[in-house]
Amino acid sequence: MSTNNRMKTKNAGSSRAEHDEFLTDVFYPTLYHESGHAVAAMLVGVRMKRLELLPKKTRGVLGVVTISKKRLPISTYAQKCDAGVPTQEAWDDYCRELLYDALVSMGGPVAEARFMGLSFFTRECHGWESDRYQLQCVMSEVFQSYGPANLRNIVRRMVAFLDEVFQLDEVARASQVLKLTLFKKGRLHLNSKELDSVTARYRQSFSELRARLIDPFLNSLIVKHKQHEKRAEERLAEVMSRIISQYKMT
Repeated sequence: MSTNNRMKTKNAGSSRAEHDEFLTDVFYPTLYHESGHAVAAMLVGVRMKRLELLPKKTRGVLGVVTISKKRLPISTYAQKCDAGVPTQEAWDDYCRELLYDALVSMGGPVAEARFMGLSFFTRECHGWESDRYQLQCVMSEVFQSYGPANLRNIVRRMVAFLDEVFQLDEVARASQVLKLTLFKKGRLHLNSKELDSVTARYRQSFSELRARLIDPFLNSLIVKHKQHEKRAEERLAEVMSRIISQYKMT
């Protein structure tokens, strides 16, 4: 074999190895990550505009799922307000919408971690930093009075719950259909029409799943938070009463 032929064979082997490494370390983890965000969005009834892997326009970003939903401020729940003040029902609905956002943020790392055999909290998950920032913003808004330790426990409960939901047959099939749709199109993105088509196949079953499993779970978190808030108020009242009593005695 000539020197040129040997070099070509070596370069071809090196190129093949780099390609396989790219698929294993970058492409497939990103595919599972973005599919996880997309399936989580489908589960909570959020419409998507675009799913894209390795976007050319955004440097340093391996994938992105764009959703069409914009969170409404608490003041927009006017029909559930009393003299301009949100009722408890309005606040609960608002918190549930925020927790929907949290599940969508978690969806990517949870799906990728399961595929890679990693923990959700590992730093090796692609895009975990940006997802974690979004998650922290949402969680701190809902659970304002919680300390870091309590917030971590809530996040761990939500991660474990979503991981179990992702293992349900219907949810796993939806994730697989998303991936297959990408491969069939022969490109690295799906537009809103294509995403709507996949969503339509699972809209009824996911709506039932949301009512049967997801909403009750999130409601339990909201109820627990209200109990925590009540206990915090009671403790504060006790402390204030003790301080006032001591002040009067002096």
